[in-house]
Amino acid sequence: MRSIAFGMAMAGAIGKHYIFVALVMSSFVLVALLVFSIVQPAWCLWPAPQPNDPAWRFRLLVHRASGVLIALTGLGALGLAVLDRSSLGLSAPPRWLLGSGLLIFGATFGLSGYIQLGVARSQGVPGPLEARGAYRYSRNPQYVGAIGVLLGFGLLSGSKLGLLAGTACSVWFLTAPFAEEPWLHRHLGSRYDEYLRTTPRFLGLPKQGKESE
Repeated sequence: MRSIAFGMAMAGAIGKHYIFVALVMSSFVLVALLVFSIVQPAWCLWPAPQPNDPAWRFRLLVHRASGVLIALTGLGALGLAVLDRSSLGLSAPPRWLLGSGLLIFGATFGLSGYIQLGVARSQGVPGPLEARGAYRYSRNPQYVGAIGVLLGFGLLSGSKLGLLAGTACSVWFLTAPFAEEPWLHRHLGSRYDEYLRTTPRFLGLPKQGKESE
């Protein structure tokens, strides 16, 4: 019986590490697509290309596929945190306090940004500049929120692999704004330039300016 239990534990440990490697590889591919979009903005794959852009149908397909992969990678990191729970070796009170704080903040802040921007604009459909609510304190509240959820849940679960996978996944959310900002500038013009000057890219207090009034 002991040998069976030991074998099952080993299989579980190996399985978790395979999942972790798959999540890291997925994160690497997603970030590579963003880097391509930053280096080649005329052929960017993120944000969503528009009908008058070159090869827009193919690029839109890649864009949508990467969106699905982002969601699956994030959910995979959360699932891995559950499978690998209590492996971090951090005592319960601090990880519960910090983890729940990050998780609640991330979920609330990110969801408020998503609701405020709406489904269509969140998926890359051009629209008017949004500079109120969560967007007053961050140009990317949905990305900040996602990072908070990933890292907060990993801490709350006490999972070493979950935290590492969440960190790998968070690299995409930290890189995405650099691909999106030139696109937003083209669509929104000078008002977006003012917004750039007054609002932090990730999180902070708004600076004095038109958008902070």
